[in-house]
Amino acid sequence: MSASPEHRLRAVFGLNLSVGRTERTIDRLTNDKGIAVVGGPITADGLANDARHPRCYPGLAKLVPSHREQTRALTRSLRVKPVETFLVEDASESDLCARSLRSAFRAEAEGTPYAPEQYDADKFTANDVVQMVNNLCDSKDHGLLLGPRALSQLVSALGKRGCASRPFRVVTVSGASTLALDPAMDRGALSYGAGLTAEYTTITHENAWTTGRPPRSGGSADDFEALGRLVKSPHGDSPIGDIGPTGLADGRTITAHDSALTAIAGIRNRVVAKDKVPGQASITVAWPRLHGRQKVRGAGGWICLNSYGTPYDKAVAIVRLSPDPRRHIRFPKLAWPEGKPPGGSCTAEPDGRRRTRRAQAAPPVDGKGLPKE
Repeated sequence: MSASPEHRLRAVFGLNLSVGRTERTIDRLTNDKGIAVVGGPITADGLANDARHPRCYPGLAKLVPSHREQTRALTRSLRVKPVETFLVEDASESDLCARSLRSAFRAEAEGTPYAPEQYDADKFTANDVVQMVNNLCDSKDHGLLLGPRALSQLVSALGKRGCASRPFRVVTVSGASTLALDPAMDRGALSYGAGLTAEYTTITHENAWTTGRPPRSGGSADDFEALGRLVKSPHGDSPIGDIGPTGLADGRTITAHDSALTAIAGIRNRVVAKDKVPGQASITVAWPRLHGRQKVRGAGGWICLNSYGTPYDKAVAIVRLSPDPRRHIRFPKLAWPEGKPPGGSCTAEPDGRRRTRRAQAAPPVDGKGLPKE
């Protein structure tokens, strides 16, 4: 399709989930076929280009913050204290997402006095959960970081904990978004007065730019509402036709839309003559231009790509699981990996001094850029 004058394929967008199959697909498209890729909700730190491996996946652009960036935004915004943090992590070595999460959480929880509680997501049992909760009750901490696939079981078990007088705050990142609707979760465990809260980042949220007092930079209500008009017009239909049942609460539809928008922006920026479709090789180097005036005004916030095709200081939403079965999550606020929204110029990189500190703190990676312990 990329070589065909009929199809003129120039980019693949919207790839989902940080799993091995996604990594192999991106590797084949970018390295074997020379086709540009714009990721959807892929968040693993290693599934990207960076200073150590600038062309690991040539032509890959990402538009959502990585696990490391989300964790930084979360812990800064919620003021999580490492000395009060208890890590619960998936011990899988083969799972790309699990490895990335472990690395991100350990970096933010450096200084915790507790060894991490580990589990295998494929062999997780009720007995494992009970034992974890017993260890939590024996500790003195009040904050948690955990792999999101354990969220449903752990929240339910904490609702029945023997140390009921002890408050616990469960915090994690965007992989938890699909678990908000898990029918197996005991929402009664989150009832008011129980001393248990569960908060996590999402790659974006439908209320992020339309409620409260959102910042003047980093995104806007107008950009979000432009997507709303496509999904459903005030007359009950969509100007682009019926796209089926669509929800915006967990951010996946928003991210799919923004990945398409980013792909289109990159292709348009490479057009040099009227009615002339830019070549495939031209598109694979398009992404570093998408910042400053060329930033992409996504429905989920501004997309300002750096020289490696990854987003700088992209907004994340922090949400809280609700005990109300009719309203699964509540949106308290936005957060930022750099601690504040980007400036109006949407610079693609922090200043040199901060960049050096971040590079020194970055976790080690293997030959493919995947974090290793």
